[in-house]
Amino acid sequence: MRQVFLDTETTGLNPASGDRIVEIGCIEMVHRKLTGRTLHCYLNPERDMPFGILGSLVVCTILYVLFSHVLSGVATVEDFRTAGKEASVAFAITKYMTGYAWLAKLVTVAILAGFSSVILVLLLGQSRVFFTMSRDGLVPPVFSEVHPRYKTPVGAVLIVGLFVLFAALFANSGSGSQEAYQLLNNSSAICYALTYLVMFAIPLIGSGEKPPLRIRLAAVSGLGMTLLFTVLSVFPIIDVNDAVLFSAKVGGVVILVNAAGALLFLRGKAMRERAGAAVAV
Repeated sequence: MRQVFLDTETTGLNPASGDRIVEIGCIEMVHRKLTGRTLHCYLNPERDMPFGILGSLVVCTILYVLFSHVLSGVATVEDFRTAGKEASVAFAITKYMTGYAWLAKLVTVAILAGFSSVILVLLLGQSRVFFTMSRDGLVPPVFSEVHPRYKTPVGAVLIVGLFVLFAALFANSGSGSQEAYQLLNNSSAICYALTYLVMFAIPLIGSGEKPPLRIRLAAVSGLGMTLLFTVLSVFPIIDVNDAVLFSAKVGGVVILVNAAGALLFLRGKAMRERAGAAVAV
Protein backbone atom coordinates (compact mmCIF):
# COMPACT_ATOMS: atom_id res chain seq x y z
CA MET A 1 0.00 0.00 0.00
CA ARG A 2 1.44 3.35 -1.07
CA GLN A 3 0.53 6.50 0.83
CA VAL A 4 1.49 10.14 0.33
CA PHE A 5 1.03 12.50 3.27
CA LEU A 6 0.60 16.19 2.51
CA ASP A 7 1.09 19.15 4.83
CA THR A 8 0.69 22.84 4.06
CA GLU A 9 1.41 26.16 5.71
CA THR A 10 -0.87 29.13 5.08
CA THR A 11 -1.04 32.80 6.02
CA GLY A 12 -4.53 32.27 7.38
CA LEU A 13 -7.82 30.49 6.82
CA ASN A 14 -9.77 33.01 4.74
CA PRO A 15 -8.87 33.17 1.02
CA ALA A 16 -11.29 36.06 0.56
CA SER A 17 -9.10 38.28 2.76
CA GLY A 18 -5.95 37.38 0.87
CA ASP A 19 -4.71 34.33 2.78
CA ARG A 20 -2.67 31.95 0.63
CA ILE A 21 -0.74 28.68 0.80
CA VAL A 22 2.95 29.50 1.27
CA GLU A 23 4.55 26.09 1.87
CA ILE A 24 3.89 22.48 0.85
CA GLY A 25 5.50 19.32 2.19
CA CYS A 26 4.94 15.66 1.26
CA ILE A 27 6.37 12.32 2.35
CA GLU A 28 5.84 8.88 0.81
CA MET A 29 5.25 5.67 2.76
CA VAL A 30 4.90 2.13 1.46
CA HIS A 31 3.35 -0.38 3.83
CA ARG A 32 3.63 2.25 6.59
CA LYS A 33 7.41 2.60 6.15
CA LEU A 34 9.17 5.72 4.95
CA THR A 35 10.68 5.37 1.50
CA GLY A 36 12.88 8.46 1.79
CA ARG A 37 11.09 10.24 -1.06
CA THR A 38 9.95 13.67 0.02
CA LEU A 39 8.82 16.97 -1.45
CA HIS A 40 9.22 20.37 0.13
CA CYS A 41 8.74 23.72 -1.58
CA TYR A 42 7.79 27.33 -0.91
CA LEU A 43 5.27 29.21 -3.00
CA ASN A 44 6.44 32.67 -4.04
CA PRO A 45 9.24 32.84 -1.43
CA GLU A 46 10.42 36.22 -2.74
CA ARG A 47 7.16 38.01 -1.96
CA ASP A 48 7.34 41.21 0.04
CA MET A 49 7.29 40.93 3.84
CA PRO A 50 4.16 42.38 5.46
CA PHE A 51 4.52 45.95 6.66
CA GLY A 52 3.53 44.91 10.18
CA ILE A 53 6.59 42.66 10.53
CA LEU A 54 9.03 45.31 9.33
CA GLY A 55 7.31 47.98 11.40
CA SER A 56 7.46 45.92 14.58
CA LEU A 57 11.18 45.30 14.02
CA VAL A 58 11.78 49.05 13.74
CA VAL A 59 9.74 49.81 16.88
CA CYS A 60 11.46 47.07 18.92
CA THR A 61 14.90 48.25 17.79
CA ILE A 62 14.15 51.85 18.78
CA LEU A 63 12.82 50.79 22.19
CA TYR A 64 15.86 48.58 22.76
CA VAL A 65 18.28 51.41 21.90
CA LEU A 66 16.42 53.95 24.05
CA PHE A 67 16.25 51.57 27.02
CA SER A 68 19.99 50.85 26.78
CA HIS A 69 20.75 54.57 26.38
CA VAL A 70 18.81 55.52 29.50
CA LEU A 71 20.31 52.76 31.65
CA SER A 72 23.89 53.43 30.54
CA GLY A 73 23.35 57.11 31.39
CA VAL A 74 21.78 56.45 34.78
CA ALA A 75 24.11 53.74 36.12
CA THR A 76 27.81 52.95 35.86
CA VAL A 77 29.26 49.86 34.25
CA GLU A 78 30.25 48.51 37.67
CA ASP A 79 26.60 48.58 38.72
CA PHE A 80 25.92 46.07 35.97
CA ARG A 81 29.11 44.00 36.30
CA THR A 82 29.36 43.58 40.08
CA ALA A 83 26.71 45.27 42.22
CA GLY A 84 23.52 44.58 40.29
CA LYS A 85 24.59 41.39 38.51
CA GLU A 86 21.59 39.51 37.09
CA ALA A 87 19.17 42.05 38.64
CA SER A 88 21.08 45.08 37.40
CA VAL A 89 18.03 46.88 35.98
CA ALA A 90 16.13 46.70 39.26
CA PHE A 91 19.30 47.65 41.14
CA ALA A 92 19.84 50.75 38.99
CA ILE A 93 16.25 51.89 39.49
CA THR A 94 16.42 51.37 43.26
CA LYS A 95 19.79 53.14 43.61
CA TYR A 96 19.37 56.11 41.31
CA MET A 97 15.61 56.70 41.08
CA THR A 98 14.48 57.65 44.56
CA GLY A 99 10.85 56.86 45.27
CA TYR A 100 10.54 54.35 42.43
CA ALA A 101 11.09 51.14 44.37
CA TRP A 102 7.70 49.99 43.11
CA LEU A 103 8.98 50.30 39.55
CA ALA A 104 11.97 48.09 40.36
CA LYS A 105 9.63 45.39 41.65
CA LEU A 106 7.41 45.76 38.59
CA VAL A 107 10.44 45.43 36.29
CA THR A 108 11.57 42.31 38.16
CA VAL A 109 8.15 40.69 37.75
CA ALA A 110 8.12 41.64 34.05
CA ILE A 111 11.59 40.18 33.50
CA LEU A 112 10.64 36.93 35.24
CA ALA A 113 7.46 36.70 33.16
CA GLY A 114 9.45 37.40 29.99
CA PHE A 115 12.11 34.80 30.77
CA SER A 116 9.49 32.21 31.73
CA SER A 117 7.50 32.71 28.53
CA VAL A 118 10.62 32.61 26.36
CA ILE A 119 11.90 29.42 28.02
CA LEU A 120 8.48 27.77 27.68
CA VAL A 121 8.16 28.73 24.00
CA LEU A 122 11.70 27.53 23.24
CA LEU A 123 11.14 24.19 24.99
CA LEU A 124 7.83 23.67 23.20
CA GLY A 125 9.24 24.81 19.87
CA GLN A 126 12.41 22.71 20.03
CA SER A 127 10.47 19.54 20.87
CA ARG A 128 8.20 20.16 17.85
CA VAL A 129 11.23 20.74 15.62
CA PHE A 130 12.66 17.37 16.66
CA PHE A 131 9.22 15.82 16.18
CA THR A 132 9.08 17.06 12.59
CA MET A 133 12.68 16.02 11.91
CA SER A 134 11.91 12.56 13.26
CA ARG A 135 8.89 12.21 10.98
CA ASP A 136 11.17 13.14 8.07
CA GLY A 137 13.63 10.45 9.12
CA LEU A 138 16.40 12.88 10.10
CA VAL A 139 16.56 11.80 13.77
CA PRO A 140 15.53 8.54 15.51
CA PRO A 141 11.81 7.66 15.82
CA VAL A 142 11.79 8.20 19.60
CA PHE A 143 11.45 11.94 18.93
CA SER A 144 8.16 11.42 17.09
CA GLU A 145 6.50 9.25 19.74
CA VAL A 146 3.12 10.78 20.65
CA HIS A 147 1.37 10.51 24.00
CA PRO A 148 -1.71 8.28 23.57
CA ARG A 149 -3.97 10.65 25.50
CA TYR A 150 -2.63 14.19 25.09
CA LYS A 151 -1.29 13.71 21.54
CA THR A 152 1.92 15.60 22.33
CA PRO A 153 5.45 14.54 21.28
CA VAL A 154 6.29 13.07 24.66
CA GLY A 155 9.59 11.57 23.52
CA ALA A 156 10.94 14.87 22.21
CA VAL A 157 9.64 16.79 25.24
CA LEU A 158 11.36 14.45 27.72
CA ILE A 159 14.66 14.37 25.84
CA VAL A 160 14.79 18.14 25.37
CA GLY A 161 13.85 18.70 29.02
CA LEU A 162 16.55 16.32 30.28
CA PHE A 163 19.14 17.90 28.01
CA VAL A 164 18.26 21.40 29.24
CA LEU A 165 18.44 20.18 32.85
CA PHE A 166 21.88 18.66 32.24
CA ALA A 167 23.10 21.87 30.57
CA ALA A 168 21.83 23.99 33.48
CA LEU A 169 23.54 21.77 36.06
CA PHE A 170 26.75 21.80 34.03
CA ALA A 171 26.70 25.60 33.78
CA ASN A 172 26.08 26.05 37.53
CA SER A 173 28.95 23.80 38.59
CA GLY A 174 31.58 25.99 40.24
CA SER A 175 29.96 29.28 39.18
CA GLY A 176 27.39 31.80 40.30
CA SER A 177 23.97 32.39 38.80
CA GLN A 178 25.11 35.34 36.64
CA GLU A 179 28.08 33.41 35.28
CA ALA A 180 25.90 30.36 34.61
CA TYR A 181 23.40 32.48 32.67
CA GLN A 182 26.18 34.12 30.67
CA LEU A 183 27.72 30.74 29.89
CA LEU A 184 24.49 29.24 28.54
CA ASN A 185 23.61 32.43 26.70
CA ASN A 186 27.02 32.60 24.99
CA SER A 187 26.98 28.89 24.15
CA SER A 188 23.52 29.03 22.56
CA ALA A 189 24.46 32.19 20.68
CA ILE A 190 27.53 30.48 19.22
CA CYS A 191 25.41 27.52 18.10
CA TYR A 192 23.12 29.95 16.28
CA ALA A 193 26.13 31.78 14.85
CA LEU A 194 27.56 28.57 13.40
CA THR A 195 24.36 28.12 11.42
CA TYR A 196 24.61 31.66 10.09
CA LEU A 197 28.26 31.14 9.16
CA VAL A 198 27.20 28.28 6.90
CA MET A 199 24.34 30.32 5.48
CA PHE A 200 26.59 33.29 4.64
CA ALA A 201 29.21 30.98 3.17
CA ILE A 202 26.80 29.42 0.65
CA PRO A 203 26.67 32.44 -1.71
CA LEU A 204 30.48 32.62 -1.62
CA ILE A 205 31.64 29.02 -2.01
CA GLY A 206 28.44 27.12 -2.81
CA SER A 207 28.08 25.19 -6.04
CA GLY A 208 25.80 26.24 -8.86
CA GLU A 209 25.08 29.64 -10.33
CA LYS A 210 26.81 32.51 -8.55
CA PRO A 211 24.50 35.13 -7.03
CA PRO A 212 24.77 38.85 -7.93
CA LEU A 213 27.69 40.87 -6.59
CA ARG A 214 25.54 42.74 -4.07
CA ILE A 215 24.47 39.43 -2.52
CA ARG A 216 28.06 38.23 -2.26
CA LEU A 217 29.14 41.52 -0.67
CA ALA A 218 26.33 41.23 1.86
CA ALA A 219 27.40 37.63 2.53
CA VAL A 220 31.00 38.73 3.14
CA SER A 221 29.81 41.38 5.60
CA GLY A 222 27.53 38.92 7.40
CA LEU A 223 30.22 36.25 7.49
CA GLY A 224 32.80 38.63 8.96
CA MET A 225 30.50 40.04 11.64
CA THR A 226 29.19 36.60 12.61
CA LEU A 227 32.74 35.24 12.84
CA LEU A 228 33.75 38.17 15.05
CA PHE A 229 30.69 37.60 17.24
CA THR A 230 31.52 33.89 17.55
CA VAL A 231 35.10 34.57 18.67
CA LEU A 232 34.13 37.26 21.17
CA SER A 233 31.36 35.10 22.66
CA VAL A 234 33.96 32.61 23.89
CA PHE A 235 35.27 35.19 26.37
CA PRO A 236 33.34 36.46 29.43
CA ILE A 237 32.03 40.03 29.53
CA ILE A 238 31.39 39.85 33.29
CA ASP A 239 33.57 39.14 36.31
CA VAL A 240 33.96 35.36 36.63
CA ASN A 241 35.92 33.13 38.98
CA ASP A 242 38.13 31.74 36.21
CA ALA A 243 38.07 33.21 32.70
CA VAL A 244 39.90 30.22 31.21
CA LEU A 245 37.44 27.78 32.76
CA PHE A 246 34.54 29.90 31.49
CA SER A 247 35.87 29.77 27.92
CA ALA A 248 36.50 26.04 28.24
CA LYS A 249 32.93 25.48 29.40
CA VAL A 250 31.54 27.51 26.51
CA GLY A 251 33.62 25.54 24.02
CA GLY A 252 32.67 22.26 25.67
CA VAL A 253 28.95 22.99 25.53
CA VAL A 254 29.14 24.00 21.86
CA ILE A 255 31.13 20.89 20.95
CA LEU A 256 28.83 18.55 22.90
CA VAL A 257 25.67 20.06 21.40
CA ASN A 258 26.94 19.79 17.83
CA ALA A 259 28.32 16.29 18.44
CA ALA A 260 24.97 15.16 19.83
CA GLY A 261 23.21 16.67 16.81
CA ALA A 262 25.59 14.92 14.40
CA LEU A 263 25.08 11.56 16.14
CA LEU A 264 21.30 11.95 16.06
CA PHE A 265 21.38 12.85 12.37
CA LEU A 266 23.63 9.91 11.48
CA ARG A 267 21.47 7.57 13.52
CA GLY A 268 18.31 8.80 11.80
CA LYS A 269 19.98 8.57 8.39
CA ALA A 270 21.04 4.97 8.99
CA MET A 271 17.53 4.00 10.10
CA ARG A 272 16.03 5.74 7.07
CA GLU A 273 18.38 3.92 4.72
CA ARG A 274 17.52 0.56 6.31
CA ALA A 275 13.80 1.31 5.96
CA GLY A 276 14.29 2.23 2.31
CA ALA A 277 16.26 -0.96 1.67
CA ALA A 278 13.52 -3.06 3.31
CA VAL A 279 10.86 -1.43 1.14
CA ALA A 280 12.93 -2.06 -1.99
CA VAL A 281 13.25 -5.75 -1.12
